[in-house]
Amino acid sequence: MSDSFQVAEPAEGEGELDEQRRHEMVAAQLRGEAKAAGQPPEAVEASVAEELEGLGLEPNEQELGRRYEEVDPDLPVTQDRDQDTGSSVDDPL
Repeated sequence: MSDSFQVAEPAEGEGELDEQRRHEMVAAQLRGEAKAAGQPPEAVEASVAEELEGLGLEPNEQELGRRYEEVDPDLPVTQDRDQDTGSSVDDPL
């Protein structure tokens, strides 16, 4: 597996993914996400990996983990100040 940001790599000896194969990979990723909607990140990763394997691709477990890891609930959530107050950028403080 390469260190790319692709969720899957071609099978051994298959060479690089062409544009059609990349589209298939993205469609498989979306199917996997839809099948595991509302489930924990590990379930989403497994579902996407299963879809990718169904295409004969080798899932990039590291990239799948990076994309679907659960957001730490203890991290502060930042919001745009204007969004909270309804003010515009031109309004003085």
